[in-house]
Amino acid sequence: MIRTASRVALFGFVLGIAVGTLPGEARGATLLAGVDFSRTCLISGKSEPQYVLTGLNSPLAETLASVCDYKVTFSDGSDCLARRPGPTAVIVAGKEAAMSAPAGAPRVAVPDEELGKEGFIIKSAFSERQRRHYFFLAGNDPHGTELAITELTRLIRLSGAGKKIALPLDVRETPYFARRGMYGHLHWAYNYPYACRSWSQLDWKLYVDLLSQMKFNMIQIWTMVGILPHPLSEADSKYLMKYGEVVQYAHAARGMDVWLGDCANNVAESDKGMPIETREYFEVEVLKDPGDPKQFQEIMASREDLYRTLPNADAYWIIDCDPGGWKGSPASELVDIFVGHRKLMDRFCERPKEQALIYWMWWGWGTSSQKENWRDVVLGLKKRLPEPWFLSACNLGHIALLKELGLTDKAICFPYGAVEHEPSPPMTVFQEYYIREAARVAKADKLVGLMGNSQTPAVQLPDIYLMSRLAWNPDDPASFDEMLDDLSMQLDPRNPLALATAWKALKGNDPDAMLKAKEGLKRAGEDKSRKRKFDGGLAWYVPGGIATLHADLRTLLTIRASEIFSAEAAAKGSTEDLKEQLSTYFDSLLGWTERTGYHGNYLVYGPYREIFDKEWKRFRESFGDAKARAKIARPVYNRLLEKFRPALAKEVVEGVLGKLSPGK
Repeated sequence: MIRTASRVALFGFVLGIAVGTLPGEARGATLLAGVDFSRTCLISGKSEPQYVLTGLNSPLAETLASVCDYKVTFSDGSDCLARRPGPTAVIVAGKEAAMSAPAGAPRVAVPDEELGKEGFIIKSAFSERQRRHYFFLAGNDPHGTELAITELTRLIRLSGAGKKIALPLDVRETPYFARRGMYGHLHWAYNYPYACRSWSQLDWKLYVDLLSQMKFNMIQIWTMVGILPHPLSEADSKYLMKYGEVVQYAHAARGMDVWLGDCANNVAESDKGMPIETREYFEVEVLKDPGDPKQFQEIMASREDLYRTLPNADAYWIIDCDPGGWKGSPASELVDIFVGHRKLMDRFCERPKEQALIYWMWWGWGTSSQKENWRDVVLGLKKRLPEPWFLSACNLGHIALLKELGLTDKAICFPYGAVEHEPSPPMTVFQEYYIREAARVAKADKLVGLMGNSQTPAVQLPDIYLMSRLAWNPDDPASFDEMLDDLSMQLDPRNPLALATAWKALKGNDPDAMLKAKEGLKRAGEDKSRKRKFDGGLAWYVPGGIATLHADLRTLLTIRASEIFSAEAAAKGSTEDLKEQLSTYFDSLLGWTERTGYHGNYLVYGPYREIFDKEWKRFRESFGDAKARAKIARPVYNRLLEKFRPALAKEVVEGVLGKLSPGK
């Protein structure tokens, strides 16, 4: 299913949706406490931007049709209300449309200035005379209207999953943070759909859709121009150009901002014969000295490729180091790099007076103490860099300095690693504490936004969703489990319990619950009563789709369960049982590693090994280290050689169990 802005480009003042039933299905299916959506009319004002019209069509109309089992067809809508039989539900979107609602429609108060930017209302009313439901969706600005559409879509999904949504609706919301975003991290090259670097243009558009449906309003992307040799090859140019299309789509279809960027002084002199999808960053990266005029121009030539190719982003960022940096280079030379970027932006960008440069504060750049280096760069930017410029603060040290300088109103809170550590293997983690703490700090210190990072979004949906909820409302009272229920209902309204149960089991430490949840996912995937695999849900937009999401969760549940069973066997000192459990554990680990193609610094971490690590340490102390390696680790490794490459098997086994004993 392809959703693009062009699908709604032909509709004018009224978007009429004539909804018919599929063969053999009863009319009058209900959602939202008995509303009959069998014939729905969507009305919007003439002045609404494209992204509002796109939101009405996709996902609202598509979700409604899918969850209700209706086949949706489109008409020009000119006679929508007068048609016989008339509509059973009318959805009115935008202030203009609400103020000029059809004759006989209930009247509602339109949004006021107190709602602020992106604030919205949703009000429903039933017309006894017309025997139809009206839904008014309106923001104080078009972005608010688009978010009202998103919220009604969410409520429809929840209702379709069996959650009771009481009428009349009377919703009034305003986001706490003006900027709410996620960072798509492309450094590490591994398999589709796990690595962002493996995504097609369509995958990126779908990720924009997913974030939009979670009420994020921006996405940040690392362009990787620092490993694209200058001048660009045809293949590298084509790769870079796809992000321009993503920016256009985010603007037109979702009303979202896009921040693009790269490192400070990293360039590539050769691609080493590797296509960008598999190009290893540190094999081609070359650092340049910004204090040397010739090398400074080499940096600027590389970045000219960025701005010439991608002139349409809303902002561009530069991180001070990691990767990047230059020993002995003063803070002023990083400011020189920013000034050089601004000159390129003025030359090539579409709206340079509006497009910001962003200093991504990290370890710092300069020859003084870390705090003084941060201070010197920020003050240098304040003195030498024309507006607009902005700051990304990643830790408490950054925030303390910005408070001291009175610049928190120019900063977004970017708690790097709160959603997902980097680098890390693509394994679902639950980092509720760090995400909630980041939201608390951002609110307390009055930063203007909150952004998370994810290296493997396909497996980190729970934490991304938690970040989205707290970026909207840092005081959201829902528990993490309640949010998992909500997310699961939105992803898969047809069978929401399977996902929620699986995530909750994965978050816990009960291996039997994990295996039971795994079987529940398997049954959900085999449910033949479902007409389509992911009707009406957020799974439309998940990289790889819901089938991959289910398969991944089943594997991760197996890994965690077998890890805990291995820990229990080690605690009992049962050598034969331990070998059997470890064989299952490493078999699932290696299968996952092969599937994802991940090859970072370590291949298993955190909750996928820490329980076993404690018991394995005790076992080796009591059993004897050399004996444990010879009698347990070596036989398990030998068994794995029947299925897996020796080098990979050795890396994973030794990463968990320690050095193998010599011999066979």
